[in-house]
Parts: sequence; C-alpha cells; structure tokens
Amino acid sequence: MRSTVNPRRHLVGTLIIVLAAQVSGCAHPFEVTTSLAHRGPLPALSYQADISLMGPQDYARGPYLGCVADALTNVRGLTVLPADRAEVVVRIQPEPSYSGNMQNFFITFPGFLVNLPWAIGYAHTIDVATDIAVIHYGRSRHRLVHHSLDVRHACATRVTVAEMGWGAVVFAPMVLVLFFGGIFHLFADEEDLLPELRYGLRDSYGVDVARHVVELLEELRQPQVAEPPPSPDGLTDG
Repeated sequence: MRSTVNPRRHLVGTLIIVLAAQVSGCAHPFEVTTSLAHRGPLPALSYQADISLMGPQDYARGPYLGCVADALTNVRGLTVLPADRAEVVVRIQPEPSYSGNMQNFFITFPGFLVNLPWAIGYAHTIDVATDIAVIHYGRSRHRLVHHSLDVRHACATRVTVAEMGWGAVVFAPMVLVLFFGGIFHLFADEEDLLPELRYGLRDSYGVDVARHVVELLEELRQPQVAEPPPSPDGLTDG
C-alpha cells in the first residue's frame, strides 16, 4: 500500500520548525576565521604613558574604535584617558568594506539541510584600512594598515529563510523564495554584522591595531637626530 505525505501536516511541521528556531534564537555566533596570532602576544610599552584615544563615533565605524580601545587597556604601561586629558593623542580612522561569498548561495538554496546556516554560518570578508596617528607636542608618527578578515555569522532572521526550504517539498513557489534568498545572501549585510563587531573583532583586529599603536609610541619616544648643517663650501667631512 502506497503511503502519501499529507501536505497540510508537512506545512504545519515546517512552521513549527521555523517558529521554534526563532524562539530559541538559533544562529551561528560571530567567528573570525582569519588568524592574526602569528604576530605574537600584545607587547608591553617600555615606559609609562597616558594617551587620549580619538576616532569616529558613528554607528558604522564606532565598533572598530571600541575594540581597539578595549585592546589598549590591556597594554602594560599604557593608560587610556578621556579625550584631551593626556599629552599623547592617538587617532584611529578605520574605513571598512564588506563582501559576501559564493558558498552563501548554496547554504540557502535549495535549503533541505535545515541546520546548515547555524551549523557553519554565512561567510563574509571585512576589509579594513586603518589610518593610525600618534601625536605628542607637534611630533607625530603615522601608519596605514590593512586587514582582510574572514568571518562567519548567521543571525536568527537569515536562518529562518533557509529553514523554509522544508516547505519547498510540498509548496513549489517556496523554491523561488529560497533561490532569491540565496542571491541576497551572496552580499554581506552590514546591519547584521555591526552589533557583533566590537567584541567579535577585539582579539584579532583590535589587538593588531593596538600592537601598531605601541610600535608608533616606541618610535615617538626615540630622540630625534638633528641633521648636520651643510659646510660653507658644500663639502662634507669625510
């Protein structure tokens, strides 16, 4: 005797799965897969210094400044004070851009592996160009550093779209939803990533930028070597 699948029961089951995932907050936590650990631990400053950390406070770039501030508080010999309270000013100017990955399409479409989004997360790349300036009484040191960070993350809303794939078994138009959902997931959604950045990038981007700040502070500490004045006849001592 041939068994048949009750479409109504299947659709109800799909809705229960989606609702349960939303209520339980099924998602993939923010994960940085690019390792910067090869540069070693955060170095200590060779002298005591108070700095004021300055930079953009807007919603799009503030998290980057925040994770650098968190990392700098762990530098031995360094004290971070409010703006204009220290002689040394450190300016951090991050300029991030975001991109997705082709594999995100297949995580969503056709969608039968309902646990795939929260199991491995969607892949994104964050490229950050950071201008660092250390200023002390008119003397300054500048450095422009680039980071390309591979991250994985899936919020509960994105996971829900993939879970609807179970409904495609009996509800053909759902396939179109998953197809266009896969195209949508090819692009990184900045709004999904921003709430996770301050704590998600603190031990990678934050620590590495803090390391550059310490190096610039050490360079600024070194005495300036005055160039000898030119001799009247244009010759140099040899």
